[in-house]
Amino acid sequence: YENVPCLDVSHEKLVLELSNTKATSSYRPWFYQTCTEFGFYQTCEDTSCPFSRMLTIQSQTELCSRLFEIPQHCLPVHTNFTNMYYGGLRPQTQRVLYVNRKHVGFFKINLLLTGLTIIGNQGGFYCGCINEQ
Repeated sequence: YENVPCLDVSHEKLVLELSNTKATSSYRPWFYQTCTEFGFYQTCEDTSCPFSRMLTIQSQTELCSRLFEIPQHCLPVHTNFTNMYYGGLRPQTQRVLYVNRKHVGFFKINLLLTGLTIIGNQGGFYCGCINEQ
């Protein structure tokens, strides 16, 4: 690996990437959904986490304000609305098939939903269709 350059994983690079409204990455629309609906952020605050301790709820929610002008105090309201609208961990659904990739956090959340048909797709991934053209 001696000729492989290091990846720029700085906060500034992330902000620059997420600020690009013309980018083909699905990360910006996904992050917008975390701010407006899900409240699902990837953090690394636990001492056993092997990644940067700079990935905190505060650092992630600050991006909602910075990138999309969504005040941080509004985020719980958005998440609560989504949970109420869709039923949270107890959705009142019939004839719905939940499909997720097996190795992402959402699959573990789906396992909490009892009595529902859930399929774990070994090779699929979420957000793959956000930018299909």
